[in-house]
Amino acid sequence: MDETTFWNMVETAKAEANGNGEAQVKRLIEMLVALPVEEILSYETIFNTYHAAAYHWDLWGVAYIIGGGCSNDSFMDFRAWLIAQGREIYYKILVEPDTLVDIVTIQRDGRLVWGAAFLEDMNYVAMFAYEIKTGKELMTPSYPDSRKPLGEDWKEEDLPNLFPKVWAKFEHDDDKIR
Repeated sequence: MDETTFWNMVETAKAEANGNGEAQVKRLIEMLVALPVEEILSYETIFNTYHAAAYHWDLWGVAYIIGGGCSNDSFMDFRAWLIAQGREIYYKILVEPDTLVDIVTIQRDGRLVWGAAFLEDMNYVAMFAYEIKTGKELMTPSYPDSRKPLGEDWKEEDLPNLFPKVWAKFEHDDDKIR
């Protein structure tokens, strides 16, 4: 599997799932199970490469704002969600995290849909597909990352200035979104 095939699978599954993250994960698993085991392993390698490339303080900052906080595990799920959005959005957010404001939606009542920008099961697509295909467990790298995120660390009070658009949309006040 090459990177183009990887992104085509992610984007096809997203389109078929009509934006439902869990349905997208299920569809990706189905697509991978239909492929040879080597392709499943290749998918996992490519996914892990993109996941590691998004281990950046700036992305953690916007995830922190959107989630009203963001642990290591939650940031892992945020990066998986970001990959699930497809190639164009992934690269756009990697370069300019504040444009995430245009992608994450809120409900009509002004509340953020819990998990709207976090997709835990996307981290395990290859593992699930491998197990279905082979009956064996796929050993994946340990998470969360043990290395330091790329870029410069931030303090919580700096977030409104670092990511003004995301802050304006997702600033939390009694779980209400402004």
